[in-house]
Amino acid sequence: MMAMPDAELFVARDAEGKLLGAGGLSWRGWRNPAGFPMMVHVLPDSRRLGVGRALVRALVDRARGEADRLWVAQALEEGSEAAAFARACGFGAGARQLHFEADTPSFDAHVGGLIARMRARGRISPDVQTVTLAEVPLEEVARLVSIEFRAAPPHIRRLLEQARHEDPDSAPISFTMSRALMIDGALAGALLLNWNHGQVTIVANVVAPRWRRGWANLLLLADTTRAAVEWGCKTFRFDCADDNRDTIGLAIRGEAAHRMTSVHYCYALTSPAD
Repeated sequence: MMAMPDAELFVARDAEGKLLGAGGLSWRGWRNPAGFPMMVHVLPDSRRLGVGRALVRALVDRARGEADRLWVAQALEEGSEAAAFARACGFGAGARQLHFEADTPSFDAHVGGLIARMRARGRISPDVQTVTLAEVPLEEVARLVSIEFRAAPPHIRRLLEQARHEDPDSAPISFTMSRALMIDGALAGALLLNWNHGQVTIVANVVAPRWRRGWANLLLLADTTRAAVEWGCKTFRFDCADDNRDTIGLAIRGEAAHRMTSVHYCYALTSPAD
């Protein structure tokens, strides 16, 4: 075991000291219901030998008494071997995410048309603007995303800080291409995306509660897809919770293809009676 300021790492080795796998537990609360994120990885030639289960037991034992739940830090594809392993270790399925892929020019035309009609009807103030992340405090963006976005990555503030200095083609979040929504001078939303050699994937798209179910989320998306067309991106990917009817409806109307469903798994460290 190795202790870090906000995490603990566990390493599995055989009798000769050969590395078999590793697991990590972060001490930062995440998701709702709140718990700690964790991950386990076993080297391919050491799988199906009980190594993964041993690492999970170590993480569960370490976290017991410190929180009510452990969350798998990365959503797992529904029906995958990783999802089956999580269930076999006692993890239960939580929120489901639907993943879509859209033709960028077609989707941009659809979303842009919606925004144009809203502007023509005076529903969007001309003072509303979208800006780059460099123009807003990152702590405000991180706070909004971590609180309001159900599938927010753990350590979102750290990812944003790293993105400021990394190559856009290798950073998990593109600092220059992601956008924030400003209304009356205050942060009202953020769209964080990953740009990987011409493929755009939306990491998080969230607006503050008072601006939901309206034009705010759509405006962020429209500005991003328009820019993606200018960048020469032919397709882009996005996801949403399986109960997000607005985004699902937009995906259907924009002829986006449903590529997969992922599930967030959690482990209950306490029983309901506790």
